[in-house]
Amino acid sequence: LKTVLADNIAPLVDAAFEAKAASHGALDVWTLAFLFGFQIYFDFSAYSHIALGAGRLMGIRFPENFNFPYLSSSPREFWKRWHISLSSWIRDYLYLPLAGEKVLDRSTGGLDKAVEMTPEQLGADDPSAKHQKARKRTRALFLTWGIMGLWHGAAWRFVVWGLYHAVLVYGHRKLLPRVKTLDQRVATFLGWCVTLPLTMLSWIPFRAASLSDTFTMWTTLFRPSAYLTLNMRENTYLLTALLFVGVIAAYWMRPAMKALAARRPLIGAGVEAVGLTAIVALVFIFLRPINQFIYFQF
Repeated sequence: LKTVLADNIAPLVDAAFEAKAASHGALDVWTLAFLFGFQIYFDFSAYSHIALGAGRLMGIRFPENFNFPYLSSSPREFWKRWHISLSSWIRDYLYLPLAGEKVLDRSTGGLDKAVEMTPEQLGADDPSAKHQKARKRTRALFLTWGIMGLWHGAAWRFVVWGLYHAVLVYGHRKLLPRVKTLDQRVATFLGWCVTLPLTMLSWIPFRAASLSDTFTMWTTLFRPSAYLTLNMRENTYLLTALLFVGVIAAYWMRPAMKALAARRPLIGAGVEAVGLTAIVALVFIFLRPINQFIYFQF
C-alpha cells in the first residue's frame, strides 16, 4: 500500500497540485480529488497496518483503523470506516459532551449508533424539548467538526474541510427519514453513488495550497464549459480509473477468498501464498528511500 501504491501516486498528485488551480478543467479536478483520495487512503491505512503488525509482534492487538471507507453508503458510515480510532475518540470526548449526552470511554467503532438518540431521548412527548435537543446536537456537530479540522492544521482550509463533513453528516440526518422508505439495496447503492464523490471532493481543501485554490477548483465543477478540456497526462486518468476498479474488486474478493479458504483450505492457502509472493516481489521492485507518511504532518 505504501511503497507500491501511495508512493507512486504521489508524484502525479504533487505535480498537479503545484500547477495553477485555474488551469485545471472540471474532469481534472474530479480526477485529482479521487487520486489524492486514493493516495491518502493507501498511505494512511499502510501506516495504521504497520502499527498493527508491529504491535502484534509484541503481543499487543490494536483495533482496526480502516474498513474499506470508500464503499460507504453514507457520510456517517464513512466515519465508521475511516480513521476509526480518531472518529471514535472525537465522538466520546468532544461530540457527546458538547451535545450534553453521556460520555463514553471505549472509543471504538467510529461514529456508531451511540451518536443517534432515540425518540425518547430526544423528548418525543415534548416538542419544545425535542427541538431544543436537536438544535444542541446540530451546534455540537458543527463545533466538533470545526475543532477536528483545526486539529489537523491551523489553517482555514482545514476548518473548511471539517465543516464540509459536518454539512454532509447533517444533510444525511435530514434525508434519512426519506431514504428509509426506499428498498434497502436501492438506498445503499444510491447512497454510495452520492457519498463517494462528495467524500472525494472533501480532499481538495486538505491537499490544496490555499483556501483560494480550493474554491477555484470547486467552482470549476459548476462551469459546463470546463468539462470540455483535459489538461493532465493521459496515464493520470487511466491510473485513477484502475485504482477505482481495484478498490471495489478487493472489497468483493475478500469474502470470496474467505469462503474459498473455508471450503477448500489447501486451494485457499495456495492462492494466498501466490498473492503474498506477488506482493513481496512488488515491494522489493518498488523499494526505495521511503516518502514520509502523509499523516506525520498532522
